[in-house]
Amino acid sequence: MRKGEEEPVVNSESGRFRLNTSRSYRGLARMYLGNEYICLTPLDQHNLARMFHVVQQHLRDYILALPDMLSYVTMALSSVVYVEPMPNASKHIDYHHLYEELVTFV
Repeated sequence: MRKGEEEPVVNSESGRFRLNTSRSYRGLARMYLGNEYICLTPLDQHNLARMFHVVQQHLRDYILALPDMLSYVTMALSSVVYVEPMPNASKHIDYHHLYEELVTFV
């Protein structure tokens, strides 16, 4: 945004979730869930935007790892000892922990 330009007003609603910003109050935004709300400063908004980017990247990594994980689960469920993941398996999955969870599940 260029110096002298006004901040745009944002009003967004999805079900019980609502987001309102205003030109006044120094760029504060309010996020509502029903009648409850929190106020966000511009720094808070910036940090949330960056956080959502990180979460989106992790979600992408886990979606890409899903085929490796499913094949590992299939092998692990038919074994009585720890199964080493394939050398090219996704590095985003903690296979030791997954195996321990599978053992307690079965």
